[in-house]
Amino acid sequence: MKNPTLLLSFSLIITLSTFAQNNDESWKLYDDNTVARVDIYIDPSSLEWIYNNVESDSLHFA
Repeated sequence: MKNPTLLLSFSLIITLSTFAQNNDESWKLYDDNTVARVDIYIDPSSLEWIYNNVESDSLHFA
């Protein structure tokens, strides 16, 4: 008789503990449910130069 009571008690505790969790996400600074998209446009000749000189630390404005 103890076994069903123990099982029922354990099930009840697990069920109540899952509903007791608060899913408050107001602490998040950014919404990470979507992925941001960044489009960068660069002159094809500049891109070719960058690919040919990968060790260079020159700046190229997009």
